Amino acid sequence: MIGLSMKQTKKKEEYLFQPVDLDAWQELYHNRKRYADLRPLGLSSSDDLLTTTFYPYIRNYQTLVAKKPETVKNQLRLLRDGFVQLTGYNDFSRPYICVQYINFHVLSDMINQVKDRFTLGKPEMFVLWYDITDGMMEILYCLKGALEEVDTFEGEMELLKNDPSGFTLIDTSVTELKSQVNGRPISESVHIEEHQIPAFVLTGAHMAQTYYKILYPLTENL
Repeated sequence: MIGLSMKQTKKKEEYLFQPVDLDAWQELYHNRKRYADLRPLGLSSSDDLLTTTFYPYIRNYQTLVAKKPETVKNQLRLLRDGFVQLTGYNDFSRPYICVQYINFHVLSDMINQVKDRFTLGKPEMFVLWYDITDGMMEILYCLKGALEEVDTFEGEMELLKNDPSGFTLIDTSVTELKSQVNGRPISESVHIEEHQIPAFVLTGAHMAQTYYKILYPLTENL
């Protein structure tokens, strides 16, 4: 952040620590159920949208990390230091830092995009953005639940204990979502709801999986 003015620095920090608006998401959940019967655009067009709209998110981030890893690492460090300053606790795990980074840098923006699509009266795009964003949240909050030792995530806690990187837990969660598409009953930890479009939710799950695996190596020796 060298060379930024005080005003620019403040704006940058506000961006880094932008919270996820879960109250707004709960309201959007009820709005999404209203469109349970909407299947936008046909599968081929949906694939085109995924390719042109969401996969570039991942490619651009892969490029950023490849070309400017220190930029992302500094952002991770700033986030970690902010949590230390707020809580007085200085031993946040690498998975926790990754989850929160994606919350603040990716999910918060995507939730805003979902809200915008609904406000603008574009139900098909609203459904697309909602289901993909929800797929990301399913995976990330499963890991977060294990990290925070929530009772309903006992199996995930065991996976995290055996593989502290969180990779096995995330891969298992994505596989669980895929199996539900093929008829397996939903689990308590991750699920696709009846009113959602499985292909979109799975796309979000894969996005979370990819973002996490890009970020995790950068949290070493923060």
